[in-house]
Amino acid sequence: MPALIRYYVALLMRSGRWLPATIFYAAIVSIGTQGSAKVGEALGYAGAGLVPAVAWLTRATLTAEPEAARHCVAGAVGPRRPHLAALAAAAIGGLVLAAGGAAAMVAAVGTVHPATALAAGLLTMALCALAGSAVGALCNPPILVRASWAIPIAGILAITVLVTTGSPVNAAIRGITPGDQGARLPLLPAVLVVAATAACWAVSTFVAARKEFHVGESD
Repeated sequence: MPALIRYYVALLMRSGRWLPATIFYAAIVSIGTQGSAKVGEALGYAGAGLVPAVAWLTRATLTAEPEAARHCVAGAVGPRRPHLAALAAAAIGGLVLAAGGAAAMVAAVGTVHPATALAAGLLTMALCALAGSAVGALCNPPILVRASWAIPIAGILAITVLVTTGSPVNAAIRGITPGDQGARLPLLPAVLVVAATAACWAVSTFVAARKEFHVGESD
C-alpha cells in the first residue's frame, strides 16, 4: 500500500492538478490572516476552507490517472487497493494543506495561548480535512463520473457539512470560535467524522471495485 500511495502522490504532483485546489486554499488563508486575533477563531476559519479544498484535491487525484493505467494497476494488485491508495494520497495532500494553513494562521495571530485553544484548533483542522476527503470520495468517480454533476454536488455538500446544525464539523468549529478561553477539544465530533470518512471511503471503494470487476468481466 505505501508504494501505491507514493505512486498516486507522484501522479498528482506531476499532473499539476493539485495547483487549483492549493491556490484556492492559499487565497482563503491569506484573507483569513488579515482578520482574527484569536487562535481558535483563526484555525476554525482555516479549517472551514479545507472542506471544499480537500474535496477538490480528492477529485484531482481520482481523475489524474489515465483509464488504461488504472486498469493495469487494478489488474496487478486488485481493484480496491488502488482506489484506497488514491484516497489516502489526496488525504495526505489535504493534511499538508492543513499544516500550511495552521502555520500561516498561528504566525498571523502571534499567540498560541491557551494551549487548549491551539490543540482544539489543530484537531478541528484535521477533522475538516477528513470531512473534505469524505465529500470528495462521495462526489467524484466512480460514484459521480460527470463533472457537470460531481462538482456542484460536491460544493453543495461541502457547504452543508459546514453550516448544518448537528454536523460534527460545524460543532467542532463552533466549539473553538467563541473565545480561546472556552475552547474545548472536539472529541465527539472527531469520532463521528472519522467514522463518516471511513464509511464514505468504503462506499467509494466498493463502487470502484464493482465497476472495475465488470470492466474486466466484459474484456
